[in-house]
Order: sequence, then C-alpha cells, then structure tokens
Amino acid sequence: MSGSFFRKLVRGDRGVDCKHSLSLIPYASPVSMIYWLHIARAIDRVTLHRDRCSEVPSTATSSDFWEGGWFDYPDKERATRAMEQAGVNRQRLCPLCKP
Repeated sequence: MSGSFFRKLVRGDRGVDCKHSLSLIPYASPVSMIYWLHIARAIDRVTLHRDRCSEVPSTATSSDFWEGGWFDYPDKERATRAMEQAGVNRQRLCPLCKP
C-alpha cells in the first residue's frame, strides 16, 4: 500500500474508541472536471463551458477546426490556452455555468 493514497485513522476518529490501533482509509480521489469550448466561427466567438452545463450537447456532434464546434479539454488551463489560440475576436465565459 502506498502512503500517498492513504491516510491514518487516528484514535477517536469516527467514534472508534481504540487506544493503540491505526487503520488506513483510502483518500477519495478528486473528480476531474472536463471543460468544453464552443467555437462558433460564423459569429466569431468562443465560449468556455463546464462539463455539466446545459448548453453542452449530450450527444457527440461533428467538430471541424475551420467551421468550429465543440471541443473538450481535461482541465481549465488547457481550455483557456485553446480559447486564446482559437483565432476568434470574442472570448467569453458561459453565463449559465460560470466556469
């Protein structure tokens, strides 16, 4: 067992009444959030959305660099870098999910 993935359960924690025993409990892994960029070249705009925003389509759609579309990124840093490099004049954050 790796020490980085576990924490010690100290005595008295969670109502456990034991003087000398220690237990290991796995840390809850953080849930990674996916960010979506909606590039709309026809109106010269790119919008950043969170994964669970109601504007993000639930089904896969076709995306093309020249026409635009929906593109997913594993973290906010990469999404904002891609947003800056999208080649459009208007950049905005979604007013619904406020990423």
